[in-house]
Amino acid sequence: MFKSKLIIVASSLFLISGLTVTKVVQAQQNNQNNHTQTSASNTETELIGIAEAAIQTENDILVNGNIIAALNRNPRSSRAKVALQKRFEKILERRKFLANRKIGFKGFQTKLDIKNIQINGDTATLEAKEKTIRDYDLSVMPPNAPKTTESHTDHLFSFVLRNGQWELSSDQLLNVPSPPIKPDEKSVPVDPSVTPADPLAPQTGIQSSFLILRLRY
Repeated sequence: MFKSKLIIVASSLFLISGLTVTKVVQAQQNNQNNHTQTSASNTETELIGIAEAAIQTENDILVNGNIIAALNRNPRSSRAKVALQKRFEKILERRKFLANRKIGFKGFQTKLDIKNIQINGDTATLEAKEKTIRDYDLSVMPPNAPKTTESHTDHLFSFVLRNGQWELSSDQLLNVPSPPIKPDEKSVPVDPSVTPADPLAPQTGIQSSFLILRLRY
């Protein structure tokens, strides 16, 4: 009888021990899964922040005409500077071109609607739609000019991980008109989504259309 009780107690202890080990293993696995999910979420947040800073900086340059000041106002844009430096310079050209047509801006509001994020090791891509409203500077515009202009642009941002830090490697604009075929055509495009009544809409006439076609970057 005494031996039977010992066997029952030993069996119970074995079962309890087994359950405890199982719970510990499950807890470790859950912690690992949570850590992985948190890490992925942090990376996505970082990538979105870089992309948002990039478009903020682009619009800041168009409105205020100063690349360095725009970069300083958007610290995360330093991770996009190398990839977009040439575009920043093109935006200054665009600003000058518009100023010659008596078109200027005094402010903007912009946001990114995220469509998809893919992270693969040390590379990543982010698909998003930029929605930007720019406020016209009516002090330099014609009396009948609208107060604002709105544009929607689809982006494909590509990123690379360098020295433990994500950086923008390219930003492909997906719904911008193609430039003229002739390599000697020197012009800059407008926003593709503006209405004909908007001052940014392409002017009529072949020559002026070519001039405006490449106004955007």
